[in-house]
Amino acid sequence: MTLLRLILMPTRMNKRKIKRLDKRAMRQRGTLVLMTPLLAHVLLLAGCGSPLDAIRQRDDDLAPRLGLERLAARSLKLHDLARPSGAAAAGRIAALPSEAGVAGAAGTKAAMPTEVRSWTLTEALALSIENNLDLRASLFDPRISGARLEAERAKFEAVFTPSARYAYNDPATFNTTQGSLSQIASFDNSVSVPLRTGGRASVGFNTGYNQTSNPFVTQGESYDGQLTGSLSLPLLRGAGRAVNSASIKIAGYQVDIAQLRTKLQVIGTLASVERAYWRLVAARGELDVRQRQLELAQQQLARAQRRVDAGDAAEIEPTRARSGIAQRLGAIIAAETQASTSQRALKRLVGAPEAAVGSMVTLLPTTAPEPTPLELDRERLLSLASENRAELLEGELQLLADALNVDLTRDATLPAITAQGQYTFDGIGDRVPGAARTLTRGRFQSWNMGLSGEIPLDGNQAAQANWRASVLTRLQRLSTNESRRQSVEQDVLDAIDRVNSAFQQILAAQQSAILAGQTLQAEQRQFDAGLRTSTDVLDAAASLADAQSAEVRALSDYRLALVDLSVATGTVLGAADVRWEALPSPSAVPWDVPNSGFLPSPRTGDPSPPSGRENLPW
Repeated sequence: MTLLRLILMPTRMNKRKIKRLDKRAMRQRGTLVLMTPLLAHVLLLAGCGSPLDAIRQRDDDLAPRLGLERLAARSLKLHDLARPSGAAAAGRIAALPSEAGVAGAAGTKAAMPTEVRSWTLTEALALSIENNLDLRASLFDPRISGARLEAERAKFEAVFTPSARYAYNDPATFNTTQGSLSQIASFDNSVSVPLRTGGRASVGFNTGYNQTSNPFVTQGESYDGQLTGSLSLPLLRGAGRAVNSASIKIAGYQVDIAQLRTKLQVIGTLASVERAYWRLVAARGELDVRQRQLELAQQQLARAQRRVDAGDAAEIEPTRARSGIAQRLGAIIAAETQASTSQRALKRLVGAPEAAVGSMVTLLPTTAPEPTPLELDRERLLSLASENRAELLEGELQLLADALNVDLTRDATLPAITAQGQYTFDGIGDRVPGAARTLTRGRFQSWNMGLSGEIPLDGNQAAQANWRASVLTRLQRLSTNESRRQSVEQDVLDAIDRVNSAFQQILAAQQSAILAGQTLQAEQRQFDAGLRTSTDVLDAAASLADAQSAEVRALSDYRLALVDLSVATGTVLGAADVRWEALPSPSAVPWDVPNSGFLPSPRTGDPSPPSGRENLPW
């Protein structure tokens, strides 16, 4: 027996040594199998030498953002783009037909609201930015898009998953080879990290306590531990850093698009307020003209009555004068109605609480039109429009997002092939230190690897159709952007022509008003000499009123044409003086602050004094 042991002992020792060598070789092969796809994935798809680069964020993972200078609502300073022309009109170009203002005309009305507010154009624009409801609603869009961008950037956030479980089992059984009573306690912890090149890597550590009454178990009370590492890598669909960061770039473009749309809303709101302001100026001027025509008719009645009393005129002359007064009263009523509707439109756009739409507050515009003859630089204005029109910038960003979407839909046409691997170190013992020693020595190791796929059998028609649709969408947007660019060019050129035409209309209307005034004076002298009737005088006065009304409309049209020019070039007029301020990120913005991101804030005060005409209603 002793001899037999001596013979078999070397064989048993050799078997143990072989088993140890086999285990070591299996561990090496397992490590090599798991590391090979990881290194291939990192080196080939990430294009870098460090495995940690699959976790870190790089600059090319984010969309190249527009600078603040392109998002800002620029102010169009006319003196920077044009020089004064030498064809300035003599004497009257800076003034309206009457410099008495609408205060005197408004004071003759039978019933006037008790409160009167005088607004400059800058005050109206500043109040609209603070109170306009449509504008306040649009200011939230950049913050919403910014929050979505933060959500996309967080999709690579690592996840820690802890869990604990306790089980007590005491089932009824007739099997004496099986323990009927067991207690199990386990604590599992794992960290899972999404890779920026696709896939997911995770590391977990599990420990537990097991107690059983099974008589065939070597150790009825034991502790175990397990350290597991796993890796899942896409090989075709969803593989690569560019594909996995595309959604972040698209979300970044959407933030800029939201900023541009807000900028467009700001420009549109300011333009609407300025248009309403100049329409109110025109309505007040028209009311002033009609009021002064009523005064002229009353003066003609007094003049005719004096001549009748002196026996120098027929009795019909006062009647003719009274008929003219009645006609002027009808014109005054129409002018008052137009002034009321224009005032109400400005109140609604501004939205100031102290001047609500239904409030009994009279608004008196105090900024003068002050037209200046200009020679506009067409090429520079066209260049300014191409750089600042929000529609063109939005189209450029949409094209960038469409290019990424084409890449994503093309990637979706590939088969889904995923490589998976897992490596595990186990430890067990009758006490916790024993289980830890077994685990750290790496005595018990296991690993597995595999491939899984998803290959459509009919050519992946849905993904192919989505890819074709994304390509066609991008081609369509290219055509739309070119058409939009031509439309912008037309808008600028048309606005330039309207500015020039409106200025020429001012000159013509002023000359007509001067000649009509001279004609009226001549008719009055002829009437005093008995050579004309009251009808002739009133007709001359009506011609003067029409000429003055045309001058008022020409001045208003000139300012409206300048507003159209600012909208066509994607800017706001210098009088608005709007600046934009940037915040670092949406997460740094308090939720109770409505004006955040690239949002407008008005500067107080006029950028330039109104040259001594601040007390005039124009």
